[in-house]
Amino acid sequence: MAISKQQLQWTHMDIDGSRSLSDFPHLPLPLKVFFVFRGRSLKISSPSAEMIMPEQTPYRSQVLDHLGLVAGMFDELGIGDVIDQATQQNPELRDLTVGEAVKAMVLNGLGLINQALYLVPRFFQTKPTYRLISPRVVPEQLNDDARGRALETLYADGVTALYSLIAATAAERLGLAPRLAHLDPHERSC
Repeated sequence: MAISKQQLQWTHMDIDGSRSLSDFPHLPLPLKVFFVFRGRSLKISSPSAEMIMPEQTPYRSQVLDHLGLVAGMFDELGIGDVIDQATQQNPELRDLTVGEAVKAMVLNGLGLINQALYLVPRFFQTKPTYRLISPRVVPEQLNDDARGRALETLYADGVTALYSLIAATAAERLGLAPRLAHLDPHERSC
């Protein structure tokens, strides 16, 4: 014995006292906005109306491994900002700041990959450089010429003084107060 659709419908009493038929006994017939999705909602005029799904936003995943933590601490300590402020930038000759290039070299060095330095752009092909380094940096910009110019700039400005400035800034940002100071750089203690 076949059951018709009419036999499956249930009578429902609306708030205004009118009776209506519903395919689902627990849902009233006049449904308004019922489902809310990211910026869109689905309206169902009646239970028999088709439900159209909203467009799915495309998602893409990339592996960060431990590089996200390293990049986060690099930014938290302000290392790139200190390097950029302490060195002479020449924007006509470079796509990257010196701080961005140093950050890329640190991330590549801690990427646990033994490859030649000219392969750094290939290393970053599978990494989200817009999150790790800067929103404006793409892997092709991390070539050996850009990194070489950054290293030349660091050498010309003096890496010892820059290292001291980075350490002092990091200690200040972390709230570490020095208890002892050694003022004579030529004196060694055993």
